[in-house]
Amino acid sequence: QVSELLGQVTSDLSVWSYLANRFRVDLFCGWFMRSGNEGLAISPKTMLALGQRSIQLELDIYGPYATDDA
Repeated sequence: QVSELLGQVTSDLSVWSYLANRFRVDLFCGWFMRSGNEGLAISPKTMLALGQRSIQLELDIYGPYATDDA
């Protein structure tokens, strides 16, 4: 999904440098787990693309909700 987002905007790193010097650039993602102890992976390609653009990745991780069947 990150690659899809970045594919829709400029890949010109000088533009990203300008933006990062003027603004705080971040990407916020929520991760909703279905069960406990799930994991996620971010590929090196995605991390590089974010880093080259000075985009901070913010993650909120939500555990599964307990259900009361009583």
